[in-house]
Amino acid sequence: MGAFIFDVDGTLIDSYDGITKATVSVLDKYNYKMDNVRRYILDNSVLDLFKFVSGKIGVECNLLYEEYKKERVKTQFDYCFMKNAVSTLYKLKYENNKLFIFTHKGSAIDKILELDKLKELFDEVISSDSPNFKRKPDPYCINYLVDKYNLDKNNTYYVGDRRIDMECAKNANIKGIFYGKIDNSIGYDIVISDFNELINCLK
Repeated sequence: MGAFIFDVDGTLIDSYDGITKATVSVLDKYNYKMDNVRRYILDNSVLDLFKFVSGKIGVECNLLYEEYKKERVKTQFDYCFMKNAVSTLYKLKYENNKLFIFTHKGSAIDKILELDKLKELFDEVISSDSPNFKRKPDPYCINYLVDKYNLDKNNTYYVGDRRIDMECAKNANIKGIFYGKIDNSIGYDIVISDFNELINCLK
């Protein structure tokens, strides 16, 4: 028995089209064109993108991000679950593993889990709207879960699709499982390309 902490966007669900669309809508308001918006978000984050753009257009990053959140509401349900993600969650839960979510996503994740009838699978969900939230790669949220649920760090995994997720896992001294193509520049402990492979990660 182990514990799996999941990122959401790009990991459990494919939502980057909606994220990119909302980001571009904000940039368009300021007539700012940027190549590879999706790639920048994947490599960094939406917030990092607006920090970069802020200096270019002379608008405060916080204002840009607030506008983004309004646009994102319009696209928050533009998503689909990754192949085999849902069936794997059920298998892991059936085998008495503890399941958690730690995401930069806001309260929309609660609506998604309710709509897809998955909320009961997770012991706790930490989003950007949670009172005990700190952004990745700060390990605070992972350490909070480890302490609260008395998790064994040797058998606890953070599953994500970005370098920042793996950095967060490393900072919390747990194993990082990278969901995506093999990239040796990303400091993961395990790499998977299909959620079915998670079943084999436990000792």
